[in-house]
Amino acid sequence: MTRTITAMYDTRQEAETARAQLAASGIDSGSIQITGQDGGGSQASSSGSGSGGGFFQGLKDFFMPDDDRQAYSEGIRRGHYVLTVQAEETRADEICRMLDTTGAVDFDARQDEWRTGGWTAQPQMATGQTQESIPVVEEQLRVGKREVERGGVRVRSYVAETPVQEQVSLREEHVEVERRPVNEAVRGADADNLFQERSIELSERGEEAVVAKEAVVREEIGIRKDVDQRVETISDTVRHTEVDIDDGRSRIGERASFADQDGMSDGSGTLETEEERRLRQQREGGTTQPRF
Repeated sequence: MTRTITAMYDTRQEAETARAQLAASGIDSGSIQITGQDGGGSQASSSGSGSGGGFFQGLKDFFMPDDDRQAYSEGIRRGHYVLTVQAEETRADEICRMLDTTGAVDFDARQDEWRTGGWTAQPQMATGQTQESIPVVEEQLRVGKREVERGGVRVRSYVAETPVQEQVSLREEHVEVERRPVNEAVRGADADNLFQERSIELSERGEEAVVAKEAVVREEIGIRKDVDQRVETISDTVRHTEVDIDDGRSRIGERASFADQDGMSDGSGTLETEEERRLRQQREGGTTQPRF
């Protein structure tokens, strides 16, 4: 079982001397802490604000009364140094005797001096006292942005064939053979010339259509993307809690104050004003002094 032992010193030198003696006796130096406002020193130290709050929070992990924690915190604020040792139960008495010989201050007597000067420990909640709270919650609307797919445009090209027709004039040659009857006498030398072999040749020529195709760019299709900005108003509802305080004590106090300031009771439970009371007393033969 581990115990936490604390001692307070006026100077850091005294605390360091006590730490060295503890370490020499076999106490693990990692379990020894010196805390002061200067923020320096050994294993762990807290610079602390004016009240030594950092060390006070650290002492909550130790089993000690709340008043002692506040007193140690006040000591640090006043410039003292607190040495804390975590050791086994079997060595607790030995460590206490050793610390008594190292110049540790009388903690109880030092607290009495502080109380004489006006210091008081912060009161803690009494045992059995409970405290409840109602959180006041409010929702906040946060609007962000994200990109979503709205669709797209795709342009593609493909080859299509369309039947076309064109007219062209073609010229053709034709050879015709004509036979005409002739009845004519041949005389003399012409007869010999006529009895010779002869041949006549004529060739026919014609035109035919020749097809050729040429690609011509008639149009271009382009695609581009524009960005527009628009402002959209987002409407929604947010929740929040409201707290109504119904204090019956305040109504009783207000009723009593009204009776004291505006009039007094005539014994029948009815409030009368100052003027009504003065007239009533005059009728009864009495006198009264005005109240201011």
